[in-house]
Amino acid sequence: MRHVLGLVLAQKNDVNGAMEQMKGYLSLLPENAPDVTVVKGQISQLEKFAQSQNSQSKPPTQPEQQ
Repeated sequence: MRHVLGLVLAQKNDVNGAMEQMKGYLSLLPENAPDVTVVKGQISQLEKFAQSQNSQSKPPTQPEQQ
């Protein structure tokens, strides 16, 4: 259920909520479960997306004046 909720949150652009749910789901899976690779890939994509969003939302830094 947490995986599905994570997918829904990702569709709604709630990246942090999606990652939280997917990581929670991943913590419940045995290491050899078939879903592990897929979920880890999805989390990785969400992390990359979050990083790109953070770098775009930061205002440009001003050079220090001396």
